[in-house]
Amino acid sequence: MGGFWNVEFVVSFTGVRFLNPPIDQVQIFDLLDRGFDPQGALDWMRSNGYSTQGVWYASVSALGFPYEYMALINGKWDIILRSGA
Repeated sequence: MGGFWNVEFVVSFTGVRFLNPPIDQVQIFDLLDRGFDPQGALDWMRSNGYSTQGVWYASVSALGFPYEYMALINGKWDIILRSGA
């Protein structure tokens, strides 16, 4: 686990207040920790009835979500708050 995994309310670039990290990001991190690759973790979530809006961008090693993304940086998954569309 990298940076910005503290459980706290944050405000998105559109002014929406939300709890960070969202539950689907925690679930995906758990699957990654269990050995899933990022796309496999997303596929497993969706095929087993779990909701996620995550999208895997392999070219930049990042999982995108509505207000933030998870990026693999120096071997750790950091959460980065999005700054715009």
